[in-house]
Amino acid sequence: MFGVMLSHTDLGRVTSYMIYFRPFFLVLFFLVSGMLYKPKSIKEDFLRVLRCLIFPLFFFTVLNIVLDTGFLKALTNGGMWNYVKVPLGKFLLGDTYWFLSCLAVVQILYSLIYHLFGLENRKDALLYIGIVALLSIFFLERESGGRLPWNADTAIYAAGYFMLGAYLTHKGIKSWEMPSSMKWWALGLFALYIGLVYYLDFKSFGLFKDMHHNRYGAPLLALAVSVFSCAVMMLLAMNFNLGSYTRLLGQYSLVVYCCQGYCFFIVRKLFSLLHLQGLETHPDIYFFVFCFISGCLAIAAGYLFDRFLPEAVGKKRIKHHD
Repeated sequence: MFGVMLSHTDLGRVTSYMIYFRPFFLVLFFLVSGMLYKPKSIKEDFLRVLRCLIFPLFFFTVLNIVLDTGFLKALTNGGMWNYVKVPLGKFLLGDTYWFLSCLAVVQILYSLIYHLFGLENRKDALLYIGIVALLSIFFLERESGGRLPWNADTAIYAAGYFMLGAYLTHKGIKSWEMPSSMKWWALGLFALYIGLVYYLDFKSFGLFKDMHHNRYGAPLLALAVSVFSCAVMMLLAMNFNLGSYTRLLGQYSLVVYCCQGYCFFIVRKLFSLLHLQGLETHPDIYFFVFCFISGCLAIAAGYLFDRFLPEAVGKKRIKHHD
Protein backbone atom coordinates (compact mmCIF):
# COMPACT_ATOMS: atom_id res chain seq x y z
CA MET A 1 0.00 0.00 0.00
CA PHE A 2 2.92 2.34 0.58
CA GLY A 3 3.90 1.73 -3.04
CA VAL A 4 0.36 2.67 -4.13
CA MET A 5 0.63 5.92 -2.18
CA LEU A 6 4.02 6.70 -3.69
CA SER A 7 2.59 6.31 -7.17
CA HIS A 8 -0.17 8.86 -6.51
CA THR A 9 1.75 11.67 -4.81
CA ASP A 10 2.48 13.61 -8.03
CA LEU A 11 5.78 14.71 -6.53
CA GLY A 12 8.74 15.47 -8.75
CA ARG A 13 10.72 12.32 -7.95
CA VAL A 14 7.84 9.91 -8.29
CA THR A 15 8.93 8.47 -11.65
CA SER A 16 12.48 7.68 -10.58
CA TYR A 17 11.35 6.06 -7.34
CA MET A 18 8.40 4.17 -8.71
CA ILE A 19 10.50 2.03 -11.06
CA TYR A 20 11.36 0.00 -7.97
CA PHE A 21 7.73 -0.42 -6.87
CA ARG A 22 5.73 -0.83 -10.05
CA PRO A 23 6.85 -4.35 -10.95
CA PHE A 24 5.28 -5.72 -7.78
CA PHE A 25 3.04 -3.44 -5.72
CA LEU A 26 -0.22 -4.02 -7.61
CA VAL A 27 0.34 -7.60 -8.75
CA LEU A 28 1.48 -8.55 -5.24
CA PHE A 29 -1.78 -7.14 -3.86
CA PHE A 30 -3.76 -9.47 -6.13
CA LEU A 31 -1.53 -12.41 -5.22
CA VAL A 32 -1.88 -11.80 -1.47
CA SER A 33 -5.64 -11.30 -1.90
CA GLY A 34 -5.80 -14.75 -3.46
CA MET A 35 -3.82 -16.18 -0.55
CA LEU A 36 -6.32 -14.77 1.95
CA TYR A 37 -9.53 -15.44 -0.01
CA LYS A 38 -11.73 -18.28 1.20
CA PRO A 39 -14.43 -19.24 -1.32
CA LYS A 40 -17.84 -20.33 -0.07
CA SER A 41 -20.83 -20.77 -2.39
CA ILE A 42 -21.31 -18.76 -5.58
CA LYS A 43 -24.18 -16.86 -3.95
CA GLU A 44 -22.21 -16.10 -0.78
CA ASP A 45 -19.17 -15.08 -2.80
CA PHE A 46 -21.23 -12.70 -4.94
CA LEU A 47 -22.90 -11.14 -1.88
CA ARG A 48 -19.47 -10.71 -0.30
CA VAL A 49 -18.26 -8.83 -3.40
CA LEU A 50 -21.32 -6.58 -3.15
CA ARG A 51 -20.75 -5.90 0.54
CA CYS A 52 -16.96 -5.66 0.65
CA LEU A 53 -16.15 -4.00 -2.69
CA ILE A 54 -19.08 -2.64 -4.67
CA PHE A 55 -20.87 -0.91 -1.78
CA PRO A 56 -17.64 0.76 -0.54
CA LEU A 57 -16.98 1.79 -4.15
CA PHE A 58 -20.41 3.46 -4.26
CA PHE A 59 -19.99 4.99 -0.80
CA PHE A 60 -16.68 6.66 -1.63
CA THR A 61 -18.03 7.82 -4.98
CA VAL A 62 -20.86 9.61 -3.17
CA LEU A 63 -18.43 10.92 -0.53
CA ASN A 64 -16.25 12.42 -3.26
CA ILE A 65 -19.30 14.13 -4.76
CA VAL A 66 -20.36 15.62 -1.42
CA LEU A 67 -16.87 16.77 -0.41
CA ASP A 68 -16.09 18.37 -3.77
CA THR A 69 -15.98 22.16 -3.73
CA GLY A 70 -18.62 22.38 -6.45
CA PHE A 71 -21.26 20.39 -4.56
CA LEU A 72 -22.80 23.28 -2.61
CA LYS A 73 -22.79 25.47 -5.71
CA ALA A 74 -24.59 22.80 -7.72
CA LEU A 75 -27.01 22.27 -4.83
CA THR A 76 -27.96 25.95 -4.61
CA ASN A 77 -28.01 26.62 -8.37
CA GLY A 78 -30.25 23.70 -9.24
CA GLY A 79 -27.70 21.95 -11.43
CA MET A 80 -27.32 18.89 -9.29
CA TRP A 81 -28.05 16.30 -11.99
CA ASN A 82 -25.48 17.76 -14.38
CA TYR A 83 -23.03 17.75 -11.49
CA VAL A 84 -23.50 14.15 -10.35
CA LYS A 85 -24.12 12.35 -13.63
CA VAL A 86 -20.43 12.20 -14.60
CA PRO A 87 -19.13 10.59 -11.36
CA LEU A 88 -22.16 8.30 -11.17
CA GLY A 89 -21.58 7.29 -14.77
CA LYS A 90 -17.98 6.47 -13.90
CA PHE A 91 -19.22 4.36 -11.00
CA LEU A 92 -21.55 2.38 -13.27
CA LEU A 93 -18.60 1.70 -15.59
CA GLY A 94 -16.36 0.76 -12.67
CA ASP A 95 -14.03 3.66 -13.40
CA THR A 96 -14.20 5.62 -10.13
CA TYR A 97 -11.68 3.53 -8.20
CA TRP A 98 -10.43 1.20 -10.91
CA PHE A 99 -8.61 -1.12 -8.53
CA LEU A 100 -11.73 -1.96 -6.50
CA SER A 101 -13.81 -2.63 -9.59
CA CYS A 102 -11.04 -4.79 -11.05
CA LEU A 103 -10.72 -6.77 -7.80
CA ALA A 104 -14.49 -7.28 -7.73
CA VAL A 105 -14.39 -8.81 -11.23
CA VAL A 106 -11.37 -10.93 -10.25
CA GLN A 107 -13.18 -12.37 -7.24
CA ILE A 108 -16.31 -13.11 -9.26
CA LEU A 109 -14.22 -14.81 -11.99
CA TYR A 110 -12.36 -16.85 -9.39
CA SER A 111 -15.57 -17.93 -7.65
CA LEU A 112 -17.18 -19.02 -10.93
CA ILE A 113 -14.10 -20.98 -12.04
CA TYR A 114 -13.60 -22.49 -8.59
CA HIS A 115 -17.16 -23.78 -8.26
CA LEU A 116 -18.07 -24.58 -11.87
CA PHE A 117 -14.88 -26.62 -12.42
CA GLY A 118 -14.97 -28.24 -9.00
CA LEU A 119 -11.57 -26.93 -7.94
CA GLU A 120 -12.29 -27.60 -4.27
CA ASN A 121 -11.24 -31.16 -5.06
CA ARG A 122 -8.56 -30.27 -7.66
CA LYS A 123 -6.76 -27.26 -6.22
CA ASP A 124 -3.57 -28.04 -8.13
CA ALA A 125 -5.48 -26.94 -11.22
CA LEU A 126 -5.34 -23.39 -9.82
CA LEU A 127 -1.69 -23.25 -10.85
CA TYR A 128 -2.38 -24.16 -14.49
CA ILE A 129 -5.42 -21.90 -14.83
CA GLY A 130 -3.46 -19.07 -13.18
CA ILE A 131 -0.62 -19.44 -15.68
CA VAL A 132 -3.07 -19.34 -18.59
CA ALA A 133 -4.67 -16.18 -17.14
CA LEU A 134 -1.26 -14.54 -16.78
CA LEU A 135 -0.51 -15.19 -20.44
CA SER A 136 -3.41 -12.91 -21.34
CA ILE A 137 -0.85 -10.10 -20.89
CA PHE A 138 -0.01 -10.64 -24.56
CA PHE A 139 -3.53 -9.56 -25.56
CA LEU A 140 -3.80 -6.48 -23.35
CA GLU A 141 -3.64 -3.26 -25.30
CA ARG A 142 -5.30 0.03 -24.48
CA GLU A 143 -3.44 2.44 -26.69
CA SER A 144 -6.23 2.53 -29.24
CA GLY A 145 -9.27 0.62 -28.06
CA GLY A 146 -9.81 1.92 -24.54
CA ARG A 147 -10.67 -0.40 -21.69
CA LEU A 148 -13.56 -2.69 -20.91
CA PRO A 149 -16.15 -1.73 -18.28
CA TRP A 150 -15.11 -2.63 -14.75
CA ASN A 151 -11.58 -3.18 -16.06
CA ALA A 152 -12.56 -6.69 -17.12
CA ASP A 153 -9.55 -6.98 -19.46
CA THR A 154 -7.10 -6.23 -16.65
CA ALA A 155 -9.10 -8.52 -14.36
CA ILE A 156 -8.37 -11.59 -16.52
CA TYR A 157 -4.63 -10.95 -16.20
CA ALA A 158 -4.89 -10.03 -12.49
CA ALA A 159 -6.88 -13.22 -11.83
CA GLY A 160 -3.73 -15.14 -12.70
CA TYR A 161 -1.91 -13.67 -9.69
CA PHE A 162 -5.01 -14.19 -7.56
CA MET A 163 -5.11 -17.88 -8.47
CA LEU A 164 -1.39 -18.29 -7.86
CA GLY A 165 -1.95 -16.84 -4.40
CA ALA A 166 -4.76 -19.31 -3.75
CA TYR A 167 -2.50 -22.13 -4.94
CA LEU A 168 0.28 -21.05 -2.57
CA THR A 169 -2.17 -21.10 0.32
CA HIS A 170 -3.22 -24.60 -0.74
CA LYS A 171 0.46 -25.60 -0.53
CA GLY A 172 0.68 -24.17 2.98
CA ILE A 173 3.05 -21.27 2.31
CA LYS A 174 1.64 -19.26 5.24
CA SER A 175 2.86 -21.93 7.66
CA TRP A 176 6.33 -22.36 6.14
CA GLU A 177 9.19 -21.89 8.58
CA MET A 178 12.23 -20.15 7.19
CA PRO A 179 15.75 -21.03 8.44
CA SER A 180 17.85 -18.07 9.57
CA SER A 181 20.12 -18.49 6.55
CA MET A 182 17.20 -17.49 4.30
CA LYS A 183 17.51 -13.91 5.52
CA TRP A 184 20.73 -13.53 3.59
CA TRP A 185 19.09 -15.09 0.54
CA ALA A 186 16.23 -12.62 0.90
CA LEU A 187 18.58 -9.64 1.12
CA GLY A 188 20.69 -10.90 -1.76
CA LEU A 189 17.69 -11.42 -4.02
CA PHE A 190 16.34 -8.00 -3.06
CA ALA A 191 19.65 -6.41 -4.09
CA LEU A 192 19.51 -8.37 -7.35
CA TYR A 193 15.94 -7.16 -7.91
CA ILE A 194 16.92 -3.49 -7.40
CA GLY A 195 19.83 -3.86 -9.82
CA LEU A 196 17.68 -5.68 -12.39
CA VAL A 197 14.90 -3.10 -12.33
CA TYR A 198 17.36 -0.21 -12.53
CA TYR A 199 19.08 -1.83 -15.52
CA LEU A 200 15.82 -2.53 -17.34
CA ASP A 201 14.61 1.02 -16.76
CA PHE A 202 17.95 2.37 -17.98
CA LYS A 203 17.55 0.29 -21.14
CA SER A 204 14.02 1.72 -21.58
CA PHE A 205 12.20 -1.58 -21.99
CA GLY A 206 8.91 0.11 -21.10
CA LEU A 207 8.01 -2.41 -18.41
CA PHE A 208 6.83 -0.10 -15.72
CA LYS A 209 3.47 1.22 -16.77
CA ASP A 210 1.12 0.15 -14.03
CA MET A 211 -1.67 -2.37 -14.56
CA HIS A 212 -4.25 0.35 -15.04
CA HIS A 213 -2.66 1.34 -18.35
CA ASN A 214 -2.11 -2.16 -19.72
CA ARG A 215 0.86 -1.10 -21.78
CA TYR A 216 3.89 -3.36 -21.80
CA GLY A 217 6.79 -2.86 -24.16
CA ALA A 218 7.98 -6.42 -23.54
CA PRO A 219 5.06 -8.49 -22.13
CA LEU A 220 6.97 -11.69 -21.37
CA LEU A 221 9.79 -9.81 -19.66
CA ALA A 222 7.29 -7.71 -17.67
CA LEU A 223 5.53 -10.90 -16.55
CA ALA A 224 8.79 -12.55 -15.53
CA VAL A 225 9.97 -9.50 -13.56
CA SER A 226 6.61 -9.15 -11.79
CA VAL A 227 6.60 -12.81 -10.69
CA PHE A 228 10.23 -12.58 -9.56
CA SER A 229 9.60 -9.35 -7.66
CA CYS A 230 6.57 -10.85 -5.89
CA ALA A 231 8.67 -13.83 -4.82
CA VAL A 232 11.41 -11.52 -3.51
CA MET A 233 9.00 -9.32 -1.53
CA MET A 234 7.23 -12.32 -0.03
CA LEU A 235 10.58 -13.81 0.97
CA LEU A 236 11.52 -10.52 2.65
CA ALA A 237 8.18 -10.38 4.50
CA MET A 238 8.57 -13.98 5.71
CA ASN A 239 12.07 -13.33 7.07
CA PHE A 240 11.82 -9.79 8.44
CA ASN A 241 9.30 -8.02 10.64
CA LEU A 242 8.27 -5.03 8.55
CA GLY A 243 6.65 -3.28 11.52
CA SER A 244 3.21 -2.16 12.63
CA TYR A 245 3.08 0.71 10.15
CA THR A 246 3.08 -1.51 7.06
CA ARG A 247 0.75 -3.99 8.77
CA LEU A 248 -1.78 -1.25 9.50
CA LEU A 249 -1.55 0.08 5.94
CA GLY A 250 -2.51 -3.41 4.80
CA GLN A 251 -5.24 -3.76 7.41
CA TYR A 252 -6.89 -0.51 6.30
CA SER A 253 -5.93 -0.88 2.65
CA LEU A 254 -9.37 0.00 1.27
CA VAL A 255 -9.51 3.28 3.20
CA VAL A 256 -5.86 4.05 2.36
CA TYR A 257 -6.61 3.57 -1.33
CA CYS A 258 -9.82 5.61 -1.35
CA CYS A 259 -8.78 8.39 1.04
CA GLN A 260 -5.16 8.96 0.07
CA GLY A 261 -6.03 12.04 -1.98
CA TYR A 262 -7.60 13.73 1.04
CA CYS A 263 -4.59 12.76 3.17
CA PHE A 264 -2.21 14.28 0.61
CA PHE A 265 -4.24 17.51 0.63
CA ILE A 266 -4.13 17.73 4.45
CA VAL A 267 -0.39 17.05 4.59
CA ARG A 268 0.33 19.71 1.96
CA LYS A 269 -1.70 22.23 3.99
CA LEU A 270 0.09 21.13 7.16
CA PHE A 271 3.51 21.56 5.56
CA SER A 272 2.47 24.99 4.35
CA LEU A 273 1.29 26.10 7.81
CA LEU A 274 4.49 24.84 9.41
CA HIS A 275 6.64 26.36 6.64
CA LEU A 276 8.17 22.99 5.79
CA GLN A 277 8.22 23.51 2.04
CA GLY A 278 11.97 23.85 2.36
CA LEU A 279 12.14 20.07 2.65
CA GLU A 280 11.49 19.97 -1.08
CA THR A 281 15.12 20.98 -1.59
CA HIS A 282 15.92 17.51 -0.23
CA PRO A 283 13.54 15.44 -2.38
CA ASP A 284 14.87 12.08 -1.16
CA ILE A 285 13.77 12.99 2.38
CA TYR A 286 10.67 15.00 1.49
CA PHE A 287 9.25 12.28 -0.72
CA PHE A 288 9.15 9.61 1.99
CA VAL A 289 8.27 11.94 4.88
CA PHE A 290 5.28 13.22 2.90
CA CYS A 291 4.04 9.69 2.14
CA PHE A 292 4.72 8.43 5.68
CA ILE A 293 2.64 11.19 7.30
CA SER A 294 -0.12 10.74 4.70
CA GLY A 295 -0.12 7.03 5.53
CA CYS A 296 -0.51 7.80 9.24
CA LEU A 297 -3.57 9.94 8.47
CA ALA A 298 -5.01 7.17 6.27
CA ILE A 299 -4.49 4.64 9.07
CA ALA A 300 -6.31 6.95 11.49
CA ALA A 301 -9.17 7.29 8.98
CA GLY A 302 -9.28 3.51 8.63
CA TYR A 303 -9.54 3.10 12.39
CA LEU A 304 -12.39 5.62 12.59
CA PHE A 305 -14.29 3.89 9.79
CA ASP A 306 -13.83 0.50 11.46
CA ARG A 307 -14.96 1.90 14.79
CA PHE A 308 -17.93 4.02 13.78
CA LEU A 309 -18.97 3.12 10.20
CA PRO A 310 -17.63 -0.33 9.32
CA GLU A 311 -20.37 -0.97 6.75
CA ALA A 312 -18.90 1.77 4.55
CA VAL A 313 -15.69 -0.21 4.16
CA GLY A 314 -17.31 -3.61 3.71
CA LYS A 315 -17.01 -4.84 7.28
CA LYS A 316 -19.61 -6.08 9.71
CA ARG A 317 -20.43 -4.11 12.82
CA ILE A 318 -19.38 -5.85 15.99
CA LYS A 319 -22.09 -5.74 18.64
CA HIS A 320 -20.77 -4.98 22.10
CA HIS A 321 -22.67 -6.58 24.95
CA ASP A 322 -22.60 -5.05 28.42
